[in-house]
Amino acid sequence: MSEFCLKNMLEYRQIIYKRSVIYAIISRLNYFERPYTGIIADIFNETAGEHFYKSYCGNDYLGNLDKISRRLSIFWSLTRSNLFKSIATEINSKIEKNYDNFFLIANYSFTEYIFWHRCETDPEILKYRSQDSVEALTASVLRKKAEETYKKGHFEAAIDGFKQALELTPEDFTILFQLGMYYFFEKADHIKAADCFARCAKHARGISARMESMACCFAALITRLKALHRGDAGLARDALLVCENALKIDPDMLMARYAFLQSLACMCAFENRRDEFAKNAQALFDSEYNFLLQALLDHAFDPALDSLASMAGSRYDRSLETCVQKIEQTSQKIAAIPNKLETNADTAKVFQLQKEFKSIQEYFKKNKTFTDIEEIQKRLEKVRESIDSVMLNNQAQQKFMQFKQYCSAITVEYGKDFGDRMKPYNDALKKRDEINSRLDALIGKYFFRLQAEENPHASAAEDKSSGYKRIPETENAVKSRSAMIIFSSLEAVIALSWLIFGLIGFVNFVMTTVINICLAPAYRALSAEIFYFLTQLQIDELKRELSKIELKLNLSNNMPGEAELSAREKYAKQIAAEFSISHIDARNILESALAGDFEKMKSIARTLCRRA
Repeated sequence: MSEFCLKNMLEYRQIIYKRSVIYAIISRLNYFERPYTGIIADIFNETAGEHFYKSYCGNDYLGNLDKISRRLSIFWSLTRSNLFKSIATEINSKIEKNYDNFFLIANYSFTEYIFWHRCETDPEILKYRSQDSVEALTASVLRKKAEETYKKGHFEAAIDGFKQALELTPEDFTILFQLGMYYFFEKADHIKAADCFARCAKHARGISARMESMACCFAALITRLKALHRGDAGLARDALLVCENALKIDPDMLMARYAFLQSLACMCAFENRRDEFAKNAQALFDSEYNFLLQALLDHAFDPALDSLASMAGSRYDRSLETCVQKIEQTSQKIAAIPNKLETNADTAKVFQLQKEFKSIQEYFKKNKTFTDIEEIQKRLEKVRESIDSVMLNNQAQQKFMQFKQYCSAITVEYGKDFGDRMKPYNDALKKRDEINSRLDALIGKYFFRLQAEENPHASAAEDKSSGYKRIPETENAVKSRSAMIIFSSLEAVIALSWLIFGLIGFVNFVMTTVINICLAPAYRALSAEIFYFLTQLQIDELKRELSKIELKLNLSNNMPGEAELSAREKYAKQIAAEFSISHIDARNILESALAGDFEKMKSIARTLCRRA
């Protein structure tokens, strides 16, 4: 048996060549400014054809032609090149959240870029690489310079810098990982690469689970390739154990999940592990479908190609069957749409949905790859959701019109009923307002309110019982008018007596008249007091009446609320019985009708239809 050499392994050459393709794509554009989608689509285009296999297989191409043709046939049954952009868009959305999702299409080939990104963003690595000892600071300067040199492709110069930095910080696992990648990718030196990755995993333990897991994956890859070269089942088991450990260290690590499946595929070359492989592969592909596309093009799965083909075929058949069923279901949904809809907007929407469904049917007749079918199902789902929305809108509009029509009569009855219930209370309010108006008019005409700061010894007379002062001008007018009335009345009586008794009474007339004139001031004072006394009696009577009404109103203070509640309960029950809905929903409908809030009524109708 020839000595093991990485370059003799098809899988290794595939990884290296894919890495060169990725590097070339990135080199001819500004990687950090271009959307990932474009890069991913380019990678798919340049690595999913015969020319790619011919480029790295070389003399081994014809010997592996059957397997290559088979895996390409399966691959193209699942997708087409003009669909790569849609696949890339899906992966891109994942990469935006987690850079590690590049593993979905790049296998080990993109590890360097993922590693550098992690060094710039991972809090654990950032904290570790920010140590402030003299050695660490010096090593940091050397390491950064070496990394920049490495990225520019000056590998030999970069390695010298890494080694100098490593002498100062021999446990720096980030340097060891980069040295491991150098020996693996650039030198194909499996011994030095394995040593660096083993040391990286050791020193990363307890600091960075992700770095430890990545280093274990590379160590397992080298061991697995040795096992395949030597036909050594023991080495294959060792590789599987290392992958299992990598998965335990970081269960969310996509690279570890994929590497574990690769090792299971390798075990199929030595033992009957196909059921175990199929189970784990199904779980991985269900969670990350794009791993299936990568696996179909990956030589690591040559020992389990039959299982992979069967799985892909079964997945395709299930998807096709589901798609046919959904097309039929969608057709039935469209046929069930009423000819006449409640709104013009829904009518126009249905027309567009019918047009879209016809387009889907035509597309399905011509395109039946797995990716096509998945895309068709997504489109069908949107159509069905739109149909459901139209039907819901239509039902809700019908129910809304029923509610509106019924409530238009209900609100009139409610208003009359509520008014009848409130009549005694409203009459009392009206009576109170009338008395208050009379009282205010009476008081305002003859009095002004007594203020605390006013002089209690003011010359104007005070009405202490009511807390009001007589208006001086008004009081004088009352005195004058009252005195004039009394004087005139007595004078009339005196004159009448004189006329009746003749000249004999003239002297009496004159004397009586003089006496009457002398008593005029007394008339002023007495008549005014009598007038204000009578006025005060009137005011007091109004106040007593007002107090009675206020007491009545206070006792029935809750009447408006109770009347409203009683009326609303009555008509809410009617609505609930009429439409067979809950009392709460009926109450909400009544309230929206009373408020004239028809948008709220529409919303309630829509909610009820959605529940049905």
